Amino acid sequence: MESLRLQQKRLAQDEKRIGELDRLFIRIYEDNVAGQLDDERFAMMSRNYAEEQKTLKAEVKGLQQQIHEQEQQAENIEQFVQRLKRNGILAELTPMPSESFASLFYLFRFHFRQLASASAAWYTNTDS
Repeated sequence: MESLRLQQKRLAQDEKRIGELDRLFIRIYEDNVAGQLDDERFAMMSRNYAEEQKTLKAEVKGLQQQIHEQEQQAENIEQFVQRLKRNGILAELTPMPSESFASLFYLFRFHFRQLASASAAWYTNTDS
């Protein structure tokens, strides 16, 4: 999975490009009206800009969702660690153990889901 920082950078780049495409479309429209750009070329360029913009907007939406999910996961882990500390289960976590703990948490969650899925499949197959 792509890091949060890289996703945020890509999101900013895509949003910037969407703005550039808006300005380019306005420019080619003005050039077309002024007679500096023929109708056929204007249609081709505006179609290409619209397709690129549509693709970028879909990518932006996906990146926003991924960033939101990663931020939410980080917040959930932080809340979990704070509860452990508050309840005296963990006296103190240094940055390195925190990262290891987060990795362990995700690994446990992954295996738990696999186990639950396998159990559900086994249970469904034994009922038949």
